[in-house]
Amino acid sequence: MKNYFFEIRWAIALILLNYLVMEAAATWLTEDKINLLFTIGRGLVCIYAGWLVISNSVGGLWKASLTGALLLLIDHVLLKGGTYLWAYFFSPATFPFDGLMAFGGVVISYFVFVWVPMALACLGGIAARTYFKHSGQSHDPGTTPDSAL
Repeated sequence: MKNYFFEIRWAIALILLNYLVMEAAATWLTEDKINLLFTIGRGLVCIYAGWLVISNSVGGLWKASLTGALLLLIDHVLLKGGTYLWAYFFSPATFPFDGLMAFGGVVISYFVFVWVPMALACLGGIAARTYFKHSGQSHDPGTTPDSAL
């Protein structure tokens, strides 16, 4: 499991960066543009994570798909939902709504939409598998391609 998290570390870093950049961009972009760019960034990172899982041989397509779910959990529930919980417990006057209820909505939306990043990460894994199959390169460190045997 340690090798798995080591291999997807850049995808996790990109998810964190995507969140921080979009939060900072809230001061000069409209909410619609931020949501669009944020969602595109999240989707691209999920595809990349699926590619990493397959190309570094730390799992199959199911693990690649679950990596998409993990990234959404970090991004949506922990970061976005965590913001609402923080506001609810430590600065309730910051938001004009109930932060606990907003966090509940984030958790519900995670379960409703978790299949989207899972599918995107699976597509990234399929792309990696296809690329390495047709290029003749080995995607498993320390092995040789079938054509070289």
